[in-house]
Amino acid sequence: MGSISIIIGPHRPNSQSLRFGNELAKLVPPSFSCTIVDLFSKKIPLWDQTIWDLKDQWSPQWNEVAKDLEKSEGFIICCPEYGGMVPAILKNFFLLATSSLLGNKPALLVGISSGQGGQYPLQELRSSSYKNTKIVYLPDHLVVRNCEKVSLLKDHPSFEERLSIRAIKTLELFAVYTKAFREIRQNSAVAEFPYS
Repeated sequence: MGSISIIIGPHRPNSQSLRFGNELAKLVPPSFSCTIVDLFSKKIPLWDQTIWDLKDQWSPQWNEVAKDLEKSEGFIICCPEYGGMVPAILKNFFLLATSSLLGNKPALLVGISSGQGGQYPLQELRSSSYKNTKIVYLPDHLVVRNCEKVSLLKDHPSFEERLSIRAIKTLELFAVYTKAFREIRQNSAVAEFPYS
């Protein structure tokens, strides 16, 4: 059995992103266990350069998250859209996470929007968050629009069948990537140039 982390990235408690993260956890293929990492509830401080000097003492909250990330073989990143951008709490996450935690592990991006948007933050994450982390985004992604009015689960009154089917098929593809990348991480060449 493999382990994945579902990263929840909004600046509020009980968010729609957290709801969809929990729904996705129920749809992940049973060969994987899921850990929900709700960045809002973790209260991780903003990155500053003292993290390099203090290392393990820098933040107990971050150290707890880092342990989950290290064990994970892949990531689902639930990113709400704040003014067409990635929330600061999620950008902070990518400043703190290193290639030793995220490197050469697949990630599925999930955009969450209360309106018709949701895609712009995914483009932002694809263009900048991969460089030092070495995270590998699937070519496919999910965008949940009108998020208050839809659900992925059949027992929910707002169940949206087409969206749920798409999510299930995308999670199946994510599982294939996650299994394949186990072998990639065993290759010594992947660690040669950590900041290239």
